[in-house]
Amino acid sequence: AAFERTEPSGAAAVLRRWLLGRRLASWMRNLAMFSFVAATLQLSLEVTCEARQERRMAFEMKAWHLGTSVFYAACALCQLWALHWQPVFALFHFLRTVDPGKAISTRTTSESEDMDEMPSHGAQDADPLLKLDHRSLLLLDVFALAAFVAECLHLFEEPSDQPTPMQWLWLLNMIKVWRRMAPSPGDSTAHEGFWRAMLRLLCSLFLFTHLCACIFALAAVFKTSATEPTWADHAGSLFSEVRSCRDMYTAAFYFASYTVTSVGQGDIVPANM
Repeated sequence: AAFERTEPSGAAAVLRRWLLGRRLASWMRNLAMFSFVAATLQLSLEVTCEARQERRMAFEMKAWHLGTSVFYAACALCQLWALHWQPVFALFHFLRTVDPGKAISTRTTSESEDMDEMPSHGAQDADPLLKLDHRSLLLLDVFALAAFVAECLHLFEEPSDQPTPMQWLWLLNMIKVWRRMAPSPGDSTAHEGFWRAMLRLLCSLFLFTHLCACIFALAAVFKTSATEPTWADHAGSLFSEVRSCRDMYTAAFYFASYTVTSVGQGDIVPANM
C-alpha cells in the first residue's frame, strides 16, 4: 500500500530538521549513556546503600534519571513523528510480508549512506518489503518505555535486601545503548581526529568495565543473602554494621578494571579460587 504524504512547510519543517539533526542526536546519546550507567548502578548497589548520605544520593540519582527518562521518551516519540512514523509502517510491512525461507540481502555502504538523507514522503516502492535502515532502531526506544513504567512503579515498592522485579525491568534501559552504536546524522568515524577517537575508545572501555563491576557487585549481593562467602566480604563492606555502596562499587570497579585490562596487584581476588 502507498502512503500519500505532503512535504512539511514552515515551523513543522524546522522542527523536523531539528528533531533529526545532529545536536539532538548528541543529547540523546548522552542521555542514553547516563541511563545505562544509572540503571545498572541502581540494580546492583541500591540494596547496599545504608548510610544516610548514600541513600540521599541514590534518591537524587533516581529523581534525575526519572526526569531524563521523561525527556528521552518524549524526544524519541517526536523523532518517530518527524519520520512520519515510517519505521513503524516499515516494521508492520516487514512482519506481514517477510518470507522466512527468503534470505534478507544487506545493503551496500553507499546505499546505507543514501538512507541517511531525509526519507522520501512520496509513494513507497512497489516492493512491499520495505527496507529498514538504522533509523528504524528508534523502535527500540518504544520497548524502553517499559523500563520507565517500572521505574515509576518501583517508587511504591517496599524496601528489600535484593533487587525487586521492577528493578530488573530497569535493564530494558540498556536497549538505549543502540544510540552509541548507530551513526549520528553528519558523523563520520573515518574523518574524526585522534583525540576524539581516543575519547570514544576510553568511554566504551569505561562502560564495559562499569557493566562488569555491576555484575560482580550483584553476584556478591546474592551470595551474601545466601550467607555464602564472596570476594567482597571485606573490600565491599557487605558484613559491616552499616553497608556502603560507595565502598562496594569502588572495590568492584577496581576488580573489574584490572581484570579487563589484565593488570593489577592481585590484592582483591575471587574468594573461591
